[in-house]
Parts: sequence; C-alpha cells; structure tokens
Amino acid sequence: MNPILQRSRPKNTWFHPVVFTIINLYRRNVCVVFVKRREIE
Repeated sequence: MNPILQRSRPKNTWFHPVVFTIINLYRRNVCVVFVKRREIE
C-alpha cells in the first residue's frame, strides 16, 4: 500500500501482489453480496 512502509518492513516481502490481489477480490465480492442483499430487502 505505502512504499515507505514496505521499505521499513522488509519482513513483509512474502506478502507479494498475488496475495494482495486475492484479498482485494474477496473484499470486493463481500461488498457486492452485501449490496445485493440490501437491494433484495
């Protein structure tokens, strides 16, 4: 997210973009499901 934070914490190099993308997709799907539920109600 923040390049400065990534530089100061080299231990988080295992957290590569693929994992970040999966998390982003998951959060987006959760939001979509939530919105659809509200529309149905």
